[in-house]
Amino acid sequence: MTSAVSLASTLVQALAAMRGQAPVMYASVSARLRDAPTRMSVDDEIIPLTSNGAVVALHDHLETFSVHVDTDRRTLLDLATGRAELVASILGDRVFVAGNIASLVAVDGALALFLSWAIRSAAAQTLFQQYRDEGRRGDHAC
Repeated sequence: MTSAVSLASTLVQALAAMRGQAPVMYASVSARLRDAPTRMSVDDEIIPLTSNGAVVALHDHLETFSVHVDTDRRTLLDLATGRAELVASILGDRVFVAGNIASLVAVDGALALFLSWAIRSAAAQTLFQQYRDEGRRGDHAC
């Protein structure tokens, strides 16, 4: 079952909020993702992320990726709300990452910046709470 509040829509709104609230951090995230197209998989939802260096975009039909990130909804929400740390989640097998080293370093930096902002942003926390609530109504335990 796909959520009405999808991860894709949550990320689009969160990135727009980040761009407005923390433009320097957003620019850094975008710059880091420029040469690291990323396939993020959360449960059954796949999100292809790219950047032209200035704008982060989600693409439905991107087929080539430098980095793959796989996790589950609960872990994503734990990361986005500060209940879990990225490195500990990778080492604890809650987040799987694969790719070439340069792209992995770029994506790690982008994720760290995004999560640092999201944890402190009321707008992001509201978006991730809506995503969590939708999961509770669906078939995901959060």
